[in-house]
Amino acid sequence: MVVHEVVEYGDVAEGALAFTFALAFTFTFAFTFAFAFAFAFAFALALAFTLTFALTFAFALAFTFTFTLAFTFGAGVSALRACRRRRQRDGDSAAKQDRRLTHHADLARVSGAAPRSRWQRRGESRQGG
Repeated sequence: MVVHEVVEYGDVAEGALAFTFALAFTFTFAFTFAFAFAFAFAFALALAFTLTFALTFAFALAFTFTFTLAFTFGAGVSALRACRRRRQRDGDSAAKQDRRLTHHADLARVSGAAPRSRWQRRGESRQGG
């Protein structure tokens, strides 16, 4: 036995309204999802650019700091070497002077003559004489 359901006008209107609302909600959800995805993508892109800029800035800062440190260290080492050379040169000349004075003092002692200059006297006093 076939049962035919009677569809009234109100039922059709109600179904169409329900379909329209469902369609509207679907599109609203789809557009909301699309906008949310676009916003998330834009945010991720902005974050990537910000991080890239921050990393670039950090590398530039690190390079500058390293260069400054290396330059300062190099200048310090150079200054220390110059001081060492000067001290060595002065020490060598002082050692030569000491040897010269000691030699003259020894000659003076051996010959019995008095030292001829205050430098020779200094040399003698350095040697304990």
